[in-house]
Amino acid sequence: MADSPVPVQGMFSGKAWRVERFGTPPEAVRLQDMTWEEPKPGQVLIRVRTAGAGFPDLWMATGRFPLLGDPPFGLGEEATGEVVAVPPGSRFAPGLPRHGNHRVPGGVGLIRAVHISA
Repeated sequence: MADSPVPVQGMFSGKAWRVERFGTPPEAVRLQDMTWEEPKPGQVLIRVRTAGAGFPDLWMATGRFPLLGDPPFGLGEEATGEVVAVPPGSRFAPGLPRHGNHRVPGGVGLIRAVHISA
């Protein structure tokens, strides 16, 4: 991963563990190349350094978590890392260490690594 995060044409690239179809995690979960746009007001983009996978992720991958809908979707509810991009006027700044979590059913998908291309 790059040491100095720099957006390229407003996009960030990286990898994320995603459920492609329902099944056991070895059958259903794949590491995929992803892109993320610049964050909008009220959002920040975090380079994930650590993330946990737990029982809810197993249920999501097997389709036993009824609130998420059909794949594809990301895994992970908690992650730590650092801010790499913020919208204008944000109270956060790039480089700030952060811990984040999603509130299901608002979304999941924190198991990812954002790579900033220079």
